[in-house]
Amino acid sequence: MEFVIVEFPDRREVLVDGISYGDNRDATDYRILQVPEGLHRFRLRGPDNYLPLWLTLDVTDTDPVSPLRVVFTKKV
Repeated sequence: MEFVIVEFPDRREVLVDGISYGDNRDATDYRILQVPEGLHRFRLRGPDNYLPLWLTLDVTDTDPVSPLRVVFTKKV
């Protein structure tokens, strides 16, 4: 398994390859999500008020201390 943090200022459900992996954060901080190694498409569920609308990334060579950061920016 590999490890990712999906960064977005609001709590959102994270979709990886169209499958829910839970919320990106809890009440106080980002959550580390576990995904299989390989190429994955990340998206947030909810209003499309962020960019990019999806990211396709190769997730490999991560660990809980050094997860891959998947960053979505809120539109202004």
